[in-house]
Amino acid sequence: MTVHSRSLSRPTNRKRFRLWHALVLVTMASLVSLLLWLAVRQRPVTLSETEKDVLSKLEKYQAKYELNEDKDKVVRIVLDGNRSVDEALEEVVRLPHLRRLSMNNSSVTDASLLKLYKCKRLQSIGLCNTSVSDRGLSYLARMPSLRNIYVTVNDKLTPGGIAAFQRSSPGVRVHVMNRAKRTMVEGQRP
Repeated sequence: MTVHSRSLSRPTNRKRFRLWHALVLVTMASLVSLLLWLAVRQRPVTLSETEKDVLSKLEKYQAKYELNEDKDKVVRIVLDGNRSVDEALEEVVRLPHLRRLSMNNSSVTDASLLKLYKCKRLQSIGLCNTSVSDRGLSYLARMPSLRNIYVTVNDKLTPGGIAAFQRSSPGVRVHVMNRAKRTMVEGQRP
């Protein structure tokens, strides 16, 4: 049996065509993916009039915000370091699709947390280094969509108050941020 050296070292025209065809398909798929990504990225912001109004009023509080992927709903507000959080929350509660709210290092009070009942989709709240007490934390116990609260223990917000909150809201994870690494209250599921 004779083996031709040409068939081992060089691809046939049919093999070349298959390789070329595969390369063209991969290139076209990559180009389509890039164009779709650019189209989504360039999608115009189409917020409701209410959300536009709220964001314009929150400018004076230097609030940061995040939109969903479709850029038509405000899903996150950051009021970290703000000294007028109680006033800002009057506007924040008008955002119907708000999922995350951060008020770390701010002047948020127990009374202002009562306003958050209006945020029906709120899932996460940041309350680190605030004056919120055990009583204020208990106000959040009946929020059905709430899943995560980030706090720091201090004179007003105690481990006992956090434990009481956990008993009344077993579906909510309380992340205690006093240490360098994040920890959850003892007895929570991971």
